[in-house]
Amino acid sequence: MAIQAKKLSVPSILKRLFGFTKQVRTEMLEAVAGGIVSGLAKIGIYICAGMLLAIAAGQAPGRTVTGPAVMIVVCTVLIPITYYFEMFKGHDVAYHLLAILRTEMFGEIERLSPAKLTGERKGNIISTLMADVDTLEIFFAHTIAPIATAIVCAVFSLVFIAVRTPGLAAIVLPFYIYVAIISPILIAKAGREKGRQYRRNLGDLKSYILDSLRGLKEVLIFRNGQERLDNIDDRGRKLNRLQIGINRQNALLMSVPNFLIQLSRIVAFAVCGALVARGGLSSYNAIVLMLMVPATFDPFAQLSTSTTALIQTFGAAERVFALIDEPAQVEDKGKLEFPEKIESIEFENVSFTYPGTKTKVLNGYDLRISGGENVGLMGESGCGKTTTMHLLLRFYDPDEGVIRINGADIRDYTLESLRRGISMMQQDTFLFNDSLVENIRLGKPEATEEEVVAAAKRASIHDLIMTLPEKYQTRAGELGGRLSGGEKQRIGIARTLLKDSDLMLFDEPTSSLDILNEKGLLMTIDRNFTDKTVVMISHRNSTLGACGRICKVRGGKVVAEE
Repeated sequence: MAIQAKKLSVPSILKRLFGFTKQVRTEMLEAVAGGIVSGLAKIGIYICAGMLLAIAAGQAPGRTVTGPAVMIVVCTVLIPITYYFEMFKGHDVAYHLLAILRTEMFGEIERLSPAKLTGERKGNIISTLMADVDTLEIFFAHTIAPIATAIVCAVFSLVFIAVRTPGLAAIVLPFYIYVAIISPILIAKAGREKGRQYRRNLGDLKSYILDSLRGLKEVLIFRNGQERLDNIDDRGRKLNRLQIGINRQNALLMSVPNFLIQLSRIVAFAVCGALVARGGLSSYNAIVLMLMVPATFDPFAQLSTSTTALIQTFGAAERVFALIDEPAQVEDKGKLEFPEKIESIEFENVSFTYPGTKTKVLNGYDLRISGGENVGLMGESGCGKTTTMHLLLRFYDPDEGVIRINGADIRDYTLESLRRGISMMQQDTFLFNDSLVENIRLGKPEATEEEVVAAAKRASIHDLIMTLPEKYQTRAGELGGRLSGGEKQRIGIARTLLKDSDLMLFDEPTSSLDILNEKGLLMTIDRNFTDKTVVMISHRNSTLGACGRICKVRGGKVVAEE
């Protein structure tokens, strides 16, 4: 089942996003301080400019231009310095947090794999890991400091105005409330659903493109290219229309605060003029306030602009939190370390149904394997053979019954030690687009190059590797595309040999091999794993011929042994 993003309230999203900043609190405070000083310096320039103008007009007897002039110079110098400091620190914090978040997200994906991600399209996961996490940069770099700057500048401005004329402060306050509070809330509410839809559609488009690229051979063979292009074009157009709708809505909502900001100038002029005419305000203070009041809206205007970008940020955050909050299929509550030597494996009355389905794959399944045995599992597709291995690795837990290794419930072992102590070679060996040496070393990351070569020789793939131009440094290609199916399986065998676990699971290890190579691979397994406990799945009688015991599985049960 695919992971569904839950609709979260703006306060809950903001609370969680602010929570991430605890790791870089000092740097974030420095960015905020830079923004506040820069905002106050901009207002200070207008205040000092008003003072200079009033003094020049003879409205401030006894005052000199020296003080305001010096302050203008100081503020002018401070603005670029503090703005740079705010931007540098803000982005430094943002990208540091994004790096941490990506690492944590990969850990979450590892925690949920493979059970919870089976129904999730890979393009959606990639979109969440990359695009959605990147979108959070808007909040960390362009929202926190502007919010703090707007609050501090608003308080400073209201106090400055109220000291000179409380009436003007009372008139300006509603403008502040609408531009700084009401407008961002309206923009956020109006665009939330469209923001969510945009992130969903973007993830779907990336999934479709990724599927098309991965299946490009099939697309070419079955002449499906034009249909794929048309679908990509249609999805892209829908995404563009959605973005245009968001922009049109934002532009409409932003026009109101922009109008109020311009209106504030007229109000400031009118109120100050009226007060001067009635003798309620000096000409000196009137000139200062008429220049200052419009400048106080600059931080709010920046905040409103940030809010329009936050619409998609909230949608991205919901997708990120959905992945983080998704409970794992299996819980790691074990305390025991997995044994180095396998003595027994028992499936006792095990029943299991895959999530999202109704058919029991295993139903009263009983199987006992002694340490050192080589056991084959045979049966039709869907009878429960591969599920047996998935349950041993705790990709899932059984719905009923118990699985024991050396007499202990496998849930009593720590998940990390259990999976470290079991090796599994799947039907389709996955190779990363990395060097062959690193693909083999996946079985034992700390292995030396000599150990890798020894494992490759035992898997009978060393000679082939040495014929390649870059030998062990040859890259496997995207999805291992430079190697044949049989060659990839031998790389998988080398990887498994290098891991050297006492319990070895093989799922159709010879499915991509001809008869000659099948015999060679079986000889390799027989020669190298004589002291191991081996469980092998295959539809071929020839593959299971070397097994000491063959269990036939039908209807989710072991029905016969030979």
